[in-house]
Amino acid sequence: MYPACCKKAFGKGKSAVIKKDTYLGNRTYALLFFVLFGLIFSRYCYYGFEYYHQLDDYIQYHNYTAYNDDLWKLIKSLGMLSSRPLAGLFDLFVWSNFYGAMIIAVGIISAMYAASAIFLHKVFSKHFGTGYMFFIIYALLPLGFEGIYWVSASSRIVVGLFFASMSLLFFDEWCDGGKKSRLVLFAVFQFIAFCFYEQIVLFSGAATLIVMICYANKRSRQRAVWGFLMFANAALYLAFTQLAPSGVYGERTALFLPWQDGYVEQGFLSACWQMICVFISGGAATCGKGLLRGFKLLIEEPNFIYVIAILALCSVLFVTVRKERRENISFFAELFTGVFLAIAPLLLFFVLKNPWFSARNAVPSFCGLALVGDALFDLIFGRLKKSNVIEAALVSAAALLCCTASISEIHDYRETTAADVKIASAASEALENTGFESGESIWLLNVDASYVSDANFYFHEHGYGVTSSDWALTGALRAVSGRGDLPLVTPVS
Repeated sequence: MYPACCKKAFGKGKSAVIKKDTYLGNRTYALLFFVLFGLIFSRYCYYGFEYYHQLDDYIQYHNYTAYNDDLWKLIKSLGMLSSRPLAGLFDLFVWSNFYGAMIIAVGIISAMYAASAIFLHKVFSKHFGTGYMFFIIYALLPLGFEGIYWVSASSRIVVGLFFASMSLLFFDEWCDGGKKSRLVLFAVFQFIAFCFYEQIVLFSGAATLIVMICYANKRSRQRAVWGFLMFANAALYLAFTQLAPSGVYGERTALFLPWQDGYVEQGFLSACWQMICVFISGGAATCGKGLLRGFKLLIEEPNFIYVIAILALCSVLFVTVRKERRENISFFAELFTGVFLAIAPLLLFFVLKNPWFSARNAVPSFCGLALVGDALFDLIFGRLKKSNVIEAALVSAAALLCCTASISEIHDYRETTAADVKIASAASEALENTGFESGESIWLLNVDASYVSDANFYFHEHGYGVTSSDWALTGALRAVSGRGDLPLVTPVS
């Protein structure tokens, strides 16, 4: 039966009957993993098996390892261990090995993201009867392109979500009578997730709390309270980062609290405005304008292999959804959980001194948005006689539309990289034999921040190239030229 505490907190929903296992079997989940991975990764290969470097990529995956003999000295000087410690270490010792073939790293990260979707669905379908629309919103929403494709972002957000979702699955299994090893794995993987991205701390903590509530009955209460280990993990992470040498990266977590002067204008309202720009304007632009541009690009620059692959994957998705029937739907529980998990990862930006909220920062909220979307889908279509057929049709159609809209996004990343490399190559040639050295500063005149015409939307880093800042331009120049001794180059429009 459905946990009594959940009935009180969430309401019965459409049915209070819960099976011990999820309604999907392991074979179905294995098939879904490959379908999701195919849909996620195929979007990046519309123009070929190639990755398009952006902004930080040149610095983090080439310059750091190419121009520094002592990496541990670099780690200390930049303060990498004082903020997102594992993200920085993975940059140097894992992802930088793929420079020149970064599409392989993108493939690995795409597989991790598909796996995280499976793990999260396993947990939430068990308690709320979560359906297939969850997968589409979580994994394929065009708004998430920046956070899921761009390695400088996905290596933190997606990898963090992967470990957070694994820890949640292990905690759920522990609460449901699993072995002690499940509890240990929960704690270990959650701490690892914390070390990749600050928003993941809030997401993982909030998701753990939801599972604790679902199991807080007489039979499982003693096991559920072990979820409070998340506070021990948070304390351990905070202690580690505070004791580590501070540097450039350590300044990211400077706080700006509500009782400080100017908080409302500089903190709260600034964060709210940026979130509105990303979720409302960015979401509408990537789904609406992006879809129209995607269809246009399909006609102007057709890739028939891509079309065939996406249609085949969507067909498999349709057949898979159609044959599954859900019986344990709990609308109110899923809706409440979705709203909670969508908001929780955003709270960090209301206490930061510099609340820089970009499109990539929306991705940790996708799990919550996916649960909300799935709950609303059930509310509208769940009571119909052939709801599984309707769900299959709409889910596969949504996947197809998302993949079409994503063509415009990968097009813009491709255009940005082409312009960045062209400018960096020309500038590096001009700097040869000029005598300028590292430590000096020069200007590069008559360059624009973006060379993407009619992008879906421009906001913060989205739609902009290396000519938008001195550090990005200098990093690209040093990577393209193969010289780590070039001066700081400031772009001037």
